[in-house]
Amino acid sequence: MLCNNIFIKSGLKIILCFLVVTVMAAGTLYATPKADKVVARKKIGVEKPVKKSISGKISYVDNKYVSIVVNRNNETKTEDEMGFWIDGEVQANFRKKLSEMKRGDRIQIEYDEVFQDYEEVKANGAVERKTKIDKLRAKNIKFLAPAKSSLSSDK
Repeated sequence: MLCNNIFIKSGLKIILCFLVVTVMAAGTLYATPKADKVVARKKIGVEKPVKKSISGKISYVDNKYVSIVVNRNNETKTEDEMGFWIDGEVQANFRKKLSEMKRGDRIQIEYDEVFQDYEEVKANGAVERKTKIDKLRAKNIKFLAPAKSSLSSDK
C-alpha cells in the first residue's frame, strides 16, 4: 500500500513539472514579438490638412463631436458614418448655437482631413515611415434640412 502511494505522489510531481515547463515555454513563445510587429509609433513633422466637404444626416452630436450618416443601404440595412471633431473655430451657419443641432438634421460639413507622418519601429529594429489620416476636423457646418423621420439606427 505504501509503495502505491509513493508511485502516485511521484507521478503527480512529474505531471506537475511537465505542466509548469509547458506553460513557461508557451509564455516565452507568445512573449517574443514577431519581427514585423510594431513596438513603437512616433508622430513626426507637422499635420497636413486637406479641405473637403460632405453632407449627411446627423446621427450623433455633442459640443466636441458630430457624426453623420453619409450613405444608407435600405436593402442590407447598413449605414456608412463619418465622425468629425469640433473645435472652437467651427461656424454653424443655420442656428443661433451649435448646441441646437439635433439628430436627423441634414447638414453639410466643410472639414479638414488631417494627415500625419509617423515613424513605426518594428521588433527587428527596422524603422518605417508612414502617412495616415489622423483626424477629421469640422470647420464649417451648414444647415440643409430639418429632421424628417427617425434614422434606422433609432429603431
